Amino acid sequence: MIGGLILMATSIAAGIAVYAVMERQMESVLSRSLQTALQSNARLFESQTSRALTDARTVATRPFLVQTLQTLETTPNDATALLAMQRAATSFLPTGFKGMSFLDATGREVGRAGSFSRSDEKHLLLSKKERALLLWNKEFTVQTHVDILDQKGLRVGAVMTESTLPLLTRVFSEVGAMGQSAEFAVCAPLDDGGKAMDCFLGRLPGIGFKRVDRVMNGTPLPMNHALLGNTGIIAARDYRGEQVVAAYIPVKPAGFGMVLKLDQNELYSPTLTQVKDILPMLAGLMIAGMLLLHILVTPLVRKLVRSEKDARDAGELLRSSESQLRDITNNTPALLSYIDASQHYRFHNLAYEEGLGLSAAQIDGKHMREVLGEEIYQSNIPAIKEVLAGYPVVYDRVRKTPRGDVRDYVVNYFPRYGEDADEGKVLGFYVQAIDVTALKQVDRIKSEFVSTVSHELRTPLTSIRGSLGLIAGGVGGKLPDAVMTLVEIAKNNCERLIRLINDILDIEKIESGKIQLDLKEIALKPLLAQALEANEGFGTTKNVGLRLYCPDETLQVFADSDRLTQVVTNLLSNAMKFSPPDETVEVHVSRAGLGVRVEVRDRGPGIPDEFRKRIFQKFSQADSSDTRQAAGTGLGLNISKAIVERLGGQIGFESEAGKGTTFFFELPLSTGHQRPPVAASVGDRPRILVCEDDRDIAHLIGMMLDKGGFDVDRAYTAAMALSFLETTHYAAMTMDLELPDQDGITLIRTLRRQTHTRDLPIVVVSASASEGHIRCNNLPLNISDWLDKPIDENQLVRTLRRAIGLMSQGKPRILHIEDDFDTQRITAAIAQDFAVFEFAVSPGEARARLREQRFDLVLLDLTLQGGSGWEVLADIEALGNPPPVVVFSATALKPAEAARFAAVLLKAQTSNTELLQTLHRVLTEAQPVAPELLN
Repeated sequence: MIGGLILMATSIAAGIAVYAVMERQMESVLSRSLQTALQSNARLFESQTSRALTDARTVATRPFLVQTLQTLETTPNDATALLAMQRAATSFLPTGFKGMSFLDATGREVGRAGSFSRSDEKHLLLSKKERALLLWNKEFTVQTHVDILDQKGLRVGAVMTESTLPLLTRVFSEVGAMGQSAEFAVCAPLDDGGKAMDCFLGRLPGIGFKRVDRVMNGTPLPMNHALLGNTGIIAARDYRGEQVVAAYIPVKPAGFGMVLKLDQNELYSPTLTQVKDILPMLAGLMIAGMLLLHILVTPLVRKLVRSEKDARDAGELLRSSESQLRDITNNTPALLSYIDASQHYRFHNLAYEEGLGLSAAQIDGKHMREVLGEEIYQSNIPAIKEVLAGYPVVYDRVRKTPRGDVRDYVVNYFPRYGEDADEGKVLGFYVQAIDVTALKQVDRIKSEFVSTVSHELRTPLTSIRGSLGLIAGGVGGKLPDAVMTLVEIAKNNCERLIRLINDILDIEKIESGKIQLDLKEIALKPLLAQALEANEGFGTTKNVGLRLYCPDETLQVFADSDRLTQVVTNLLSNAMKFSPPDETVEVHVSRAGLGVRVEVRDRGPGIPDEFRKRIFQKFSQADSSDTRQAAGTGLGLNISKAIVERLGGQIGFESEAGKGTTFFFELPLSTGHQRPPVAASVGDRPRILVCEDDRDIAHLIGMMLDKGGFDVDRAYTAAMALSFLETTHYAAMTMDLELPDQDGITLIRTLRRQTHTRDLPIVVVSASASEGHIRCNNLPLNISDWLDKPIDENQLVRTLRRAIGLMSQGKPRILHIEDDFDTQRITAAIAQDFAVFEFAVSPGEARARLREQRFDLVLLDLTLQGGSGWEVLADIEALGNPPPVVVFSATALKPAEAARFAAVLLKAQTSNTELLQTLHRVLTEAQPVAPELLN
């Protein structure tokens, strides 16, 4: 009996010990598996959400989006810009976006592609800056709203994106594989002082969304530990009050928490039940207990092993994705690299090595100066400063390859911003250099081909048209009716072919920027009446009438009459093609603000919705089938749009299905001002050389200057300009930076090396004036001023008069009182184009300089060797005609003190441009140019 009791007691003790060992082993296996799976899931979550945010930011920095949105800001209904935005939205979808929407600065949607989930239901806030949300709508997605900024940091629009997270969706969906009670949760804290949180919960029935407290009955939930930034595993009660074993980990970039848990009841209940059943029968058999451990634990261990395998697979998938990205970048022909804020290389692709002829070891971690060479690095400094200030940069670069051939590149810099503590900070920038040499060669070949077509087709067609006209006119005698019909068919189709060739040539001229306009004042009503009369024959064949409504016969525009007639003819022809018989096409003319509006109205079927976005594209037709009723090439509207825009106007349309279409264009009214008389005190009219490759713009500038009292010569190339300057004396010169045979900056350098042009006033008038100014920073080119296109007539005339006046008076003299020699040299380099500097390092030396000669301006540092700038100020104010004083010092002044000076600049807060502009302004105000030169 005693022996039996001892055996029974021993068996019970052994069973309890076996159960305790089994429980500890299960907890150990579970802990490792849960932690491994959770860490992998956290990395997966961070990777997928970070990539979605990075992709959205990359889209928002695309230069062409900024440029197109700026166009829409000035011309909200510009059809080309709207089409470009729609194309951009569609083109981004294959790169991994589910939906893409662009908004202009007013919030109006200007392009949309794909689909979006509703953001007002189940979501967690990922990032306030991008307004990024984590959403659930049958799958996890990231929805972002990113502002699009221009180079000045001003908002020009926004982009809304939505990207799917398939791997995260899969992890949530498969959590049931770990057990009936397994749950995977991702939570975000609420802004309520740490009391509650919003959670996505993945359980066996499906994925849910719930708001729960972070502390239950005074005890923090496992998720609360994760939200506080801790990692670990714990046995505790969850939000349901159930006892669970849970692993937790923070998701730092988003401030989220992540928990993977399993109910203790499910974990231990099967084992406890089986142990109770077999304990009375096998109390003394330890081996049976071990066998029972094996039988019961194996299925659960397999589940955990499978979960761990899934986690490893997910990690392998991430590594594979990184490898694929590396393969993609290495097989991309563009030169790609990433450079940090200290200007050291942190990433580059294989094409970058090949393009520079360097190995990976010669690039990785090296400074840009070391990789690019001193000359190229120095030329890139303005672009580097701009991108590190947060602005995308695009420029052209011609580079000689290691093989010796010269290649053309378009180089893009776009910044990379930091997150969390570094939010808003530029951490570095990406570089993309695209080889466009082949594109430029194709463009040249295309131009040569079009030129050949122009000669080889137009010449024989002229003979054919002339011969057919003679035959139709009876030169060979009267023709039978049947033959006459065939001749008319041939003649009409010959004319049609000539029009097609002319359209193609016009398109080529427009795209190459070589279309020429003979601009003059035109009375609008006679031109329109003539166009209607010329098209009556075509209307007769269609049984369609034409009618002109122009109540104001005095309306005039400044335009090319032939090109404007071409636009009207295209619109009339288009309207008559689609008008039903016995209808009338009406042309209405009216004032529109400071311009004139011409409308061509038909009563045709209207324009289909799907065709409206591409109606002004080349070769676009609503019905492009072989059986279409209205013939045409689809070039007329494209050409018309280009001509109207070159004339300074805009074109558009309004259409209603079944009721007809109205095409319209608006042009500015001609001012009709007469040229003002030249002031008698000026004497002969100053002669200006206009160097501009676009003949129309050169002609326009010439007209502006002629009205302003100047004589003008025009040079269309750098070679022509140099030839004119050899034989003629000019008072000043305007310069475009983009010339066909030489860069404008290079030409200016050449002029400054020649004795007879060294001091010639030069005013840069260019569409790239701002970029040129950056390129020329601190170069002694003596440029009088920089003017952007489009040109302001009054500003151009005033600038030239001021430049000529300053040149006649000589450069102003500036006394710079400064004891730091580096500051002296830098300041002189900044302003050497328009002023002569002398220096003093102490109050005594400054007094001596002021006694010796008169200065036009004093640039004063208040902290000097052996004294103070305030001492010198007293001496300056005691002069009979004291020069203006500009303080350039590290010392801040009180308002009362600052009032004694013409301007106050702080060294640490003043850019080169601000210093230059301040000196220029103060000198102009203190010593104005002769009045007769400014009136």
